[in-house]
Amino acid sequence: MRDVRVGKYFEKRIYDEAYKTKSTLFIVSYLKILSEKKFLTDEERDYVTVWVENLAEEGIILPFFKEFKNKCRLPAEIENSNYVVCYADSEDEVAINYRIISSANGGDRSYTVEWMKNVYQGIFVKEFLVFADEVVQYYISIKEKGDDEPKIIISDELVIKQDVLFEEDLGHSLFSQINMMYVCKDLSDEKTLKEYMRNYVAQKEIIDKLFFFGDYR
Repeated sequence: MRDVRVGKYFEKRIYDEAYKTKSTLFIVSYLKILSEKKFLTDEERDYVTVWVENLAEEGIILPFFKEFKNKCRLPAEIENSNYVVCYADSEDEVAINYRIISSANGGDRSYTVEWMKNVYQGIFVKEFLVFADEVVQYYISIKEKGDDEPKIIISDELVIKQDVLFEEDLGHSLFSQINMMYVCKDLSDEKTLKEYMRNYVAQKEIIDKLFFFGDYR
């Protein structure tokens, strides 16, 4: 019971500081606390929606924002993307070497090298838009200040899990529905595949009409 009281007191203090100071540090800290909750109140959902969108506009997109999926509305770029994260000193140079393997290109593709973005206080992030039939193979290297050569610190794979995809609703983004079509095709589930295809076409027609009317005005 004491731990629960301490936790609630700490959460309130973080919220109060975030509300009063509008400090990015406290806002991010409070969002992190909320991301670990299974359920959010209406007020908490509104807070998350507003501040995640504001931070995204500032270029601060943190991987734990994905924890809010299915709890509240998120910008499409966060809902659809997957993230690789590395924690380092803000002055370090962090590079990610990656290649995307799919059923179409096999395993012959060479690695691409990119600098990871320091989105906030030494949290380096690289985002990927990954389809259901793709695997991102990557390794991360860090060149610390004063070092001559970078050191490889992480080697891993990024893959979209089918059980996560099946939690999606038909009403979600076009990108999610394309991913589900891949999965249904692999599973030879023709009935569900047709359902997603119909829903995709209907939703795309609605979006196209909305953009058409917007251009017309």
